[in-house]
Amino acid sequence: MAVQQQELYSANPSRETGANMETDVFYYRPWWFIRTMILIAWCAFRHPFSTSIIDLPTGRIIRQGEGE
Repeated sequence: MAVQQQELYSANPSRETGANMETDVFYYRPWWFIRTMILIAWCAFRHPFSTSIIDLPTGRIIRQGEGE
């Protein structure tokens, strides 16, 4: 499941700035995009119902029922 990489070159590079217009572009399958959008939507829906708390200074996850 390697990611397919394509190189795109601009047909009209900017002559005024002399900028190099070469870029690397990755191609993702439509299913991967749809799956990602569904997962983001699910996480946004699920997040308010989560009982876990993350302690920002330590990064420790405190689940409901654990003491402080």
